[in-house]
Amino acid sequence: KNAIDSATDISAVNAALATAKAAIDGIKTDAELTAEELATAKTNAKAELDSYANANDYRADQQALLVSAIANGKVAIDGAADISAVSTALANAKAAIDEIETDAELTAEELAVAKIEAKSALDTYVDLDDYRAEQQSAITTAIADGKLAIDAATTKAGVTSALDSAKLAIDAVKTDRELTAEELANAKQTAKNALSAYVNAENYREAQKTELSSAITNGNNAIDAAADITAVNSALANAKAVIDTIKTNAQLTAEELIAAKTAAKTTLESYKNSADYREAQKVELQSAIANGKAA
Repeated sequence: KNAIDSATDISAVNAALATAKAAIDGIKTDAELTAEELATAKTNAKAELDSYANANDYRADQQALLVSAIANGKVAIDGAADISAVSTALANAKAAIDEIETDAELTAEELAVAKIEAKSALDTYVDLDDYRAEQQSAITTAIADGKLAIDAATTKAGVTSALDSAKLAIDAVKTDRELTAEELANAKQTAKNALSAYVNAENYREAQKTELSSAITNGNNAIDAAADITAVNSALANAKAVIDTIKTNAQLTAEELIAAKTAAKTTLESYKNSADYREAQKVELQSAIANGKAA
């Protein structure tokens, strides 16, 4: 207006007006400023979205989800009608990206699951009822130690290693059946050793040595066939009883001596007929017989 008032002719008035309009045209309207601010906000929002997450932190499947989430977020940002809507679209896109698990998060979840599964496998690895009280205590300790090692593992491989080590410790604990089998085997060997040492074969004659060998063989067979320690003891006792019926050389000699004495005394009694002697000689005869029997 000042320039127009200063104009000296109509041409100058028009020039001043044109200059003033040009100056006014250089001033941005609220709509223009808002549009520029919206465009800048969209550009900044999309740039922020591009740098929000590092694709290298994700696995292949999750990288695909990440690309999709960013693309969808940019579409929403481009479609925003105002800065508030841009902020909302950016926040929503970030939230969608936050839902996508990184490799580290997936690894942590998988490790947690592996630990749970390993500890469960350890709990069900054996049946405590298959063990005696002392061995049950050892297994309980092995399981507890195994779980501590599993919890301390930092990788799935570490979990597997801890589980395998715990299983090996449990495998080293013998079941009631295994202990019973060992005890039975030991009892059998002890019984056969006792049978072997029960008598001295040199105390027997040849015929009785054969009987003795047969009795020991039969006893060993019965011991081997025994299903439990009671049966082992019974087989040993029976074998000893059979051996006890086999007479030693000393026993046979004693029996033969008794038989010889009996036969000799019988022979002595019938050696002479007392009717063939007078009374005085009969007395001598009886004395001789008595002395002979005593001898």
